[in-house]
Amino acid sequence: MRPSAVIPRLKAQCPIFSGRVAGAIDYKRAIQADEFPVPHAFVLLAGITPDGDDQLSSLDQGMQVQLSVVIAVSTAADDRGQDASERFMDCFVQVRDALLGWTPDPAFGPILMDGMTLSEGETFTRARAWAQIDITAAAMVRDLA
Repeated sequence: MRPSAVIPRLKAQCPIFSGRVAGAIDYKRAIQADEFPVPHAFVLLAGITPDGDDQLSSLDQGMQVQLSVVIAVSTAADDRGQDASERFMDCFVQVRDALLGWTPDPAFGPILMDGMTLSEGETFTRARAWAQIDITAAAMVRDLA
C-alpha cells in the first residue's frame, strides 16, 4: 500500500477537500505547507512493521504498512476550536468512508482505521489546526524457495 494509491482515492471520494490532497514525507513538512487553502490533507508513509517470522516455509512473514492522513482545518473564526472539531469530524467521516475496507493493492488486505489524533499546543495556531488519521493494511511476504 502506497500513498500514491491513496491520494487519488481521497481526491475522488472526499469532496470536503476539493481535490486538495497531496503527499508529504513527514508530519512536520505537512503542517508547514500553509500555501493550501483549508481543509486539505497530506498522505504520508508512517511506517512498516513486521509481524515476525512464522517459519511455515523458508520465510513467511506478515507486515503492517501504516499510512497517515494529516488534515488541516481553519480555526480563524473560532479561537477555542469548537468549529474545527466539527470540521475534523466531517473530514474523518469522508476519509473513513473512502478508505475503510478498501483494498488498493492485491498484495495487501483491506485498509483498517487505527484512529485519529488531534494536534496539540505548539502546532495549533490561530489560523489552523491539524489532525492525523492513521490507517493500516497487512500483507504476507512468502518465499517458498
